[in-house]
Amino acid sequence: MVCVEIVRIHKVVTGSHDSQIDYILSTQENLVEGKNMQSRHPNNTSTHDPVYGTILLDISLENVHRTLDRVENQFERVKWDKVDRGKYCAELSKNLLCSEISKDSTANDILSAIETAINTSIQSCNELKQVKGHKKPKLISNNVLLLSKKSKKIFWEIKNFQGGEGGLQRLKLESKLAKKNLRRAQRKEQAEARHLLYQEIMESESHNQRLFYKLTKKQRSGPQMKLSRLFVNDVHLNTEDEIREGWAGYFEELSRPKIIETFDVEYKEQVETDMKCIQQTCEAQQDRSKLDLTHEHILEVVTKLKNGKSADENNITAESIKFGGSVLIDYLQILFGKIVSEKEIPEPFKCGIITPIYKKNNKPLEDPNSYRRITVSSIIGKIFEKIHLDSMESLLTSQQNDLQSGFTKNTSPVYAGLILTEALAEAMDTKQTLYAGFLDASKAFDVVWHDSMLRKLYIQGLEGTDWLLLKNWYTGMRSKVKWGGGYSSAFLESQGVRQGGIWSPTAYKMFINPALDLYETYHLGFKIGSVHLGSPTCADDELLLSTKYQELRTMVNIQETYANRERYTLSEAKSKVMVFNKMARTKEDSGYIELNNKELEIVDSYTHIGIERHSKVKAGDKGEAAVMIARKTIYSLMGAGFHGYNGVNPKVSIKMWAMYVKPRMLYGLESQILKRKDIDAINHYHKKVIKQLMHLPQRTADATVYILAGDIPIEGDLHIKILGQLGNIFRSNGVERKLAERQLAMKEGNIDTRKIRPTINI
Repeated sequence: MVCVEIVRIHKVVTGSHDSQIDYILSTQENLVEGKNMQSRHPNNTSTHDPVYGTILLDISLENVHRTLDRVENQFERVKWDKVDRGKYCAELSKNLLCSEISKDSTANDILSAIETAINTSIQSCNELKQVKGHKKPKLISNNVLLLSKKSKKIFWEIKNFQGGEGGLQRLKLESKLAKKNLRRAQRKEQAEARHLLYQEIMESESHNQRLFYKLTKKQRSGPQMKLSRLFVNDVHLNTEDEIREGWAGYFEELSRPKIIETFDVEYKEQVETDMKCIQQTCEAQQDRSKLDLTHEHILEVVTKLKNGKSADENNITAESIKFGGSVLIDYLQILFGKIVSEKEIPEPFKCGIITPIYKKNNKPLEDPNSYRRITVSSIIGKIFEKIHLDSMESLLTSQQNDLQSGFTKNTSPVYAGLILTEALAEAMDTKQTLYAGFLDASKAFDVVWHDSMLRKLYIQGLEGTDWLLLKNWYTGMRSKVKWGGGYSSAFLESQGVRQGGIWSPTAYKMFINPALDLYETYHLGFKIGSVHLGSPTCADDELLLSTKYQELRTMVNIQETYANRERYTLSEAKSKVMVFNKMARTKEDSGYIELNNKELEIVDSYTHIGIERHSKVKAGDKGEAAVMIARKTIYSLMGAGFHGYNGVNPKVSIKMWAMYVKPRMLYGLESQILKRKDIDAINHYHKKVIKQLMHLPQRTADATVYILAGDIPIEGDLHIKILGQLGNIFRSNGVERKLAERQLAMKEGNIDTRKIRPTINI
């Protein structure tokens, strides 16, 4: 490391000098040549004296050309609201009918012809504009520019003034007035820009909902933090090309199976042997695929595609398929039929584009572990993937553990919080201590063992051609990273399920499902009556409950053993233990719970599925926590004009409150036991904010406020959420319904510690 010292001299009006030393750190020797400091240059109006020097840079012409090519090859997203859809449909139908597709064409050939026809039709119906490499800098107005020059000129005159004290004082007054006028002009321009923004938000609220949400989100997000360097394996990466390839190396290493001493080798050999037998069995079967490849079903799947999503690697979006017409559906039917007959997935379906997404929460920006990856795969591949999943979804869901509430139809992640609430209430009624273990799997979706996952899916009913298709899909998957306007080199993914894939949530749930069944099979964990509640889980977020300390230790050991068998790891740093309704410890409670040979920390608070839990809760704490969340959300909306005076009109403010603030404030409260003090705190804050937004005095009657705002008391919103949750529970056949029926049958009406009983009383 070479240190280059640069000295800057500061000279104030009084004639005194001050010095400041700056450092430029570089690994290259002789970085700066010909250093020259120009002291008191007549054209310099700053207090700093400039230092000139020549810095040697090695810029490869090849890198410059590659960067230019990367920028030139990008195109803006097609604005489908401005495209003649009828013309596009007719043009696409003509191009498809003219394509060279025959009976001998492979699935890859048919897919290539369809993608070419789509892109050709889009180009003929929409003029694509090239993305510019850099945005133009914001220019200040001529008035501000003139005032700024005037202020600098007066300062320069003061700096070089040689006259008497009277003349100097006159210049200082002129300088003060010039600065005042400059700042007034700057504030005026900022106010005008802010007023125009508020006006646009208010107009879009009634005419263009998409623009309204876009503008509001833009003001909420604040300045975007740009990654300028990345640390991968203790290596500092600085340039965009280095960072891009660094991301690729990081994700490639994550997608490569690791060998850890604690992993079960014998089980791995057994799985590999079983996989060979399963593949031979499926290949020998002459069964027909269960996939519904009718024109109607394909059209139904296409219709449900979400608009406005990112384009895939071949610049195809959901709109490209949805507006393609009946002829395109016919060709997709031909393509999917060919894939099933060949029992081989086309290579483009296996390719994905990874985008690292920052997790926020004040995590280190340079650490790749502070990001989650989202993979964008082929749109046509997603259609086939959805059709493939539809054929098995009902069968797999019926075998899913009832305590799994993640990515499951007619359930909510909040149900896991409801089970914890009921367990806490039951422990209080029976005067027992409740022990809770919150387990966190490291990179859960990224390290799924493909062979074991496919083996479990076969056991659960996926077989024959459909199993072979899924196995082929997970064989030879490749991805590349999109970063800085370009793509990295592609790499092989040998493990993990893609976050953003259609099959991924179901495949992951089936991968960890046996672990949840183990607790129920061996009668481990917390129970209310005959209802087992030992392991409420939301996707990879697992919670273990027990009234016995030693039993919880056994459950954690079982989970660790299962993880070692399935070749993934549990994070002992993120996994925690909480003790609720703590009683006097006994000999059975001695010792500590270990994970990966390290003691798990016992904490007083933990955030579970977005709901903060405390081992000791006072009346009013939950209400104050909800109000604090609402305040933070309101502060984030200030830039969009969410305040009483000088902001957007009350109608728009009330809508922002209902759309952004209230859902966050009330999240998870339907699954918690609230005291009167909690509800009063939330209700008081709700009325206070509404009055401020409506420009009403605080003494205004509540009924008047609700009528003018078109709102209801916050307690009414809570009742709506609670009754909605209860209705969903009774319409399902899950463990939550069994729990509700048991509590209503066994508990007396005057016991109010339960969540179910107060719900019925509403």
